[in-house]
Amino acid sequence: SLGVIVRANFKLLPSPEAQRTLLVAFPSLEEAMEGALAVRGSQLAPTALVVLAPVTAERFVGMARWTLAARCEGPEGAVLRQAERLRETAASATSEARILEHEETLRFWSWLQGKLGASPLANVMRVRIGELPSQLGELAAQLVTEWGSALEEAVLDVGSGLAYVTVAGTVEELRAAWACLAGYGRHATMLAAPGDVKAGYDVFGRHPEGVAVMRRLKETFDPERTLNPGRFIALL
Repeated sequence: SLGVIVRANFKLLPSPEAQRTLLVAFPSLEEAMEGALAVRGSQLAPTALVVLAPVTAERFVGMARWTLAARCEGPEGAVLRQAERLRETAASATSEARILEHEETLRFWSWLQGKLGASPLANVMRVRIGELPSQLGELAAQLVTEWGSALEEAVLDVGSGLAYVTVAGTVEELRAAWACLAGYGRHATMLAAPGDVKAGYDVFGRHPEGVAVMRRLKETFDPERTLNPGRFIALL
């Protein structure tokens, strides 16, 4: 949890021959999560699996419902088969499905990555909340109920058990929102917010078990607080 990186090696993978994204819009959050968990529990193994809130899905793909997005990568024939099998696994009688081809897939996931990052934001705050994939639906329902129109974006990463939430408001409103959101799920991190919102807050949220040991290690090996001061859990 505390250390200095002195050397890093990176493995580069070639770009896949083909890519497709299956989009399935559902009339309810419950159905969307049921479809996503069915895919997650199958042997299909998409390279990415998320559920978008209606406000997020409508903004980019014009599907104003809870929308599952599953990414397929690999040889052309395999991608075609996987996309069709994903549709059979996730879709229902009340859902609407679309396939994004290669270039559309690249644009979609590039846009989505921008919704998950920590780039500076004005008048909104982005929070990442960790939760069991099977509990993400309940978390999303709580977010919709408690934040309503202030909820600007919501992306549920069903593959990794993370919810990315963006809320809008004044500095005071966002500070109050963080005080609440920091207690959601199993852990929460403030990824991005105006400087006046971040000031004086631990963006890593509530402290994990063992933080006292980490603090003693920090005091022992870095008593002058030279290494990234205040940029780790508990402002270490």
